[in-house]
Amino acid sequence: DPPVDGWLLPRPPRETLAENTRPLIVGTNLHEMLMYVDADADAAAWAARLAELVPDAAARDVVNARLGNLPPRRRLDVLETAAQFFCPSLRLADVAGRKAPVWVYRFDRVRGDTPLGAYHGAEIPYVFGTHDAWLPSDAEDRALTELMMAHWVAFARRGDPNAPDLPPWRPWQPGDAQRLLGADAGSDHETADRWLCELMQDERG
Repeated sequence: DPPVDGWLLPRPPRETLAENTRPLIVGTNLHEMLMYVDADADAAAWAARLAELVPDAAARDVVNARLGNLPPRRRLDVLETAAQFFCPSLRLADVAGRKAPVWVYRFDRVRGDTPLGAYHGAEIPYVFGTHDAWLPSDAEDRALTELMMAHWVAFARRGDPNAPDLPPWRPWQPGDAQRLLGADAGSDHETADRWLCELMQDERG
């Protein structure tokens, strides 16, 4: 949860989302949890964590069938990213969007050859134009930076990330497509991980 500062957030978001009247931008990165998954994670670690998050055996069979081509560490990244970031963000957007517009994105740009993928916090240099020297930035990164900065500046000014010279970004509706920021920047994207949210939602309520 973000810090409750008594001004922007007078109470924890879980208590106030239904009352939200502020426009929001909500998003996650493709590999939020990859850097936190044990590099030696094996099939046993995967099976144990999957059983915790998806107790139903039939549902686990679906997950294994969909993700079975990935190594255990990547499977855990997909699962943990969905459980801790992606799925809660979509639920947040669904609830907060009832009274105010919400724009949702998924950031998937992998800079250079980093093994961390689109890691937790990877979008920040693009939002503020502060790329670190330890990862290379090419023309595609610079173009994505300009796009994201323009969207965020428009949102800061008017509470809407749209502007005449930017690709149109529709406010979120439950079940809608997200704005993809990265490899196909500026397009709407039906993420492949929504099915996983539905399975975990069925099990976790």
